Amino acid sequence: MHWILTANFTSAAIKALGEKPTDRREAASKLITAAGGELISFYRTLSEGPGVVIICEADPIAAAAINVVGVAGGALMNVKFTRLWDDEDVTAMRKKRAEIEGHTRRQDRRPCRSRKFRASRVNRLQLRSRRGLFVG
Repeated sequence: MHWILTANFTSAAIKALGEKPTDRREAASKLITAAGGELISFYRTLSEGPGVVIICEADPIAAAAINVVGVAGGALMNVKFTRLWDDEDVTAMRKKRAEIEGHTRRQDRRPCRSRKFRASRVNRLQLRSRRGLFVG
């Protein structure tokens, strides 16, 4: 499974990186590899302040652990961690949805009556209710 992590560096992390520049890609790769995953891409961003975009492959438990360790380090803020779906997965989801919907639809459904008929029936029920003839 592929995952994307986007985050911004905290001001303390930016200050520390300015004083002692280090290769954050290598640090991210070590973390992901230690969890049993694989780093696919690592990018820097400036859209909402200095940050990172990391794409990795990992099972769900390892991915969650990577996220928790990354956040717990205190260098990241505004972290978003999202599962990425490929076209095969999305196609399989759509097929499964159609299968489920097919099982949940009533097979003995009667044809829909006209809107005018439904409105007149509602009016009759309201009138009976006001006269005390209908208790529902």
